Amino acid sequence: FTICTYTLPVHNLTQSTDHLTIQAGIDAALTGDEIHIDPGIYVENVLVTKGLKLVGAGVGNTTIHPAASNPNPCSGSSLCGSITAASNVIGIQASDVTVQDLTVDGDNPGLTSGIVRAGADLDARNGIITDHSLGLNFNNLEVHHVEVKNIYLRGMYASTNGTFNFHHNLVTNVQGDGYSIGMFAWYGPGTMADNTVSYANDAISANHSKGIQFLNNVVTHSGSGVHTDNSGDGGGVADVIQGNTVSDCAPGGYGIWVFVAYLPPTIDQNTVTNCSVGLSAWGQGASVNQLFTNNI
Repeated sequence: FTICTYTLPVHNLTQSTDHLTIQAGIDAALTGDEIHIDPGIYVENVLVTKGLKLVGAGVGNTTIHPAASNPNPCSGSSLCGSITAASNVIGIQASDVTVQDLTVDGDNPGLTSGIVRAGADLDARNGIITDHSLGLNFNNLEVHHVEVKNIYLRGMYASTNGTFNFHHNLVTNVQGDGYSIGMFAWYGPGTMADNTVSYANDAISANHSKGIQFLNNVVTHSGSGVHTDNSGDGGGVADVIQGNTVSDCAPGGYGIWVFVAYLPPTIDQNTVTNCSVGLSAWGQGASVNQLFTNNI
């Protein structure tokens, strides 16, 4: 006779348990657990409800597609009222979450939305997003070495006023409409460093920030490179936009800019090439002087 063994593809290293799906692994986990995901394609809308680490087998090796196609059920809202109202590939409802070493692809080849951008049929509204509809601040979100692509509205969004660190990620084709943003943050302090963003309506930005470090990012073929809006209106410290490279903007595109600052951001050692507007400052919320230094 033949003995068959079957290894489930999702492994909780902390608890030494295996699971069939990513969601099953999360549901069975305890706060602080580390979950590893084998190479393969996973069709799920994942909801992270506790602080844990989600680790894939590398960009292009572990890929998550949305199970539902619902990229644009509303206008003027990222969540459309709740975390389940639209199709989000990874929704986060906890502090102390890390996502790393995997691909989030909002184009599920088995589904059809009819919304096509750059040759991809977009099924997901958001790639990775925190659930601000709960009215809670989720802190210590870290996303690194993750690829996010083919998303309608937000590629990667820290939306709950909490702290975050987005670094060494690839984001591309986030251009569902005029409000689409590759990497975005709302209110909270944090870091966006060493990311590469391309083919986004708006590549990297923040609104009402309390001290964000935008460092050494590379942006190409996007309508807007890096900018911060209403920074410091809720306190905190001034933003820093430093060492970024923006090139080959979409027609009429802006490179690096500041809009209605309440605390004076520093814009230093950035390079902008082939954009309609290189560097700019628009308005002010308080009597501040943005510092533009050593830019090309």
